Amino acid sequence: MKKTVIVILCAAVSGIGSAQTAEELDGILGSREITYAQAARFVLASADASLGGGDAFQAARNEGWLPRRAEADRPIRLGELSLLIMKSFGLRGGILYTLFPGPRYANRELIYLGLLRGRTDPGGSVDGGSFLQILGRTLTFTGDDAALAEEAARRRLLEDLAESQREGTRKAQGISSGTEDLREYEGTFELE
Repeated sequence: MKKTVIVILCAAVSGIGSAQTAEELDGILGSREITYAQAARFVLASADASLGGGDAFQAARNEGWLPRRAEADRPIRLGELSLLIMKSFGLRGGILYTLFPGPRYANRELIYLGLLRGRTDPGGSVDGGSFLQILGRTLTFTGDDAALAEEAARRRLLEDLAESQREGTRKAQGISSGTEDLREYEGTFELE
């Protein structure tokens, strides 16, 4: 699982040699807490959100995707990471996120979308493994939307066909059992 996520993220992060990116991802994987700079660098690169500057942290902060008080080398909180993901990937939220687009409701949206699992406290820290899993789920969710929708439509069509076939079988069994019932009554009724 971990190697798969690393390969996906290496392919998603552009502009850097894959060996350097793999080393960075390896370092992140072993981190107990992800910093604002690490989160901004990988989330923005994965989302193809080029904001003009080479410093992803500063660009994300300037856009308002990170708190003004954020410092590059300080640990990011899960709610702040959720907001960064929502904004950089352009994910739309529900009514509460639309009205109050902050870390708390961004966190709730990612839980609803299935991108956050396990411990989901918006004020909690984010370790390297969790960060890569969240980012991997986000990439899968945003990259395969059309394919997933097409697959879901195919599955619904097959389920509908199977249900129609079962219904037809039930009706045919009902007709055949009715015929047998009529045969049983043939001898008992006499026509006058």
